[in-house]
Amino acid sequence: PLYANIRSYFTKSRLKPFMDISIGYDISFGEFYLHPNFGADFRINDKLSCYLSVGYRLDGSFDDCLSINLGFTF
Repeated sequence: PLYANIRSYFTKSRLKPFMDISIGYDISFGEFYLHPNFGADFRINDKLSCYLSVGYRLDGSFDDCLSINLGFTF
């Protein structure tokens, strides 16, 4: 899919709640793509953070689903 992603943080503290949304279009299937998430980013040090988010992926098919993401940002 071809999409844009926007993330907005609600605070600037060590634990930062956020809202994240991806909007796009899957060219191969001709379907719209929307994936909103809510989560939190925990800063471990100045160069590393860990995040957890929960969202719902919507597309033009019947494959809409709940998503849980865990990852690191460096």
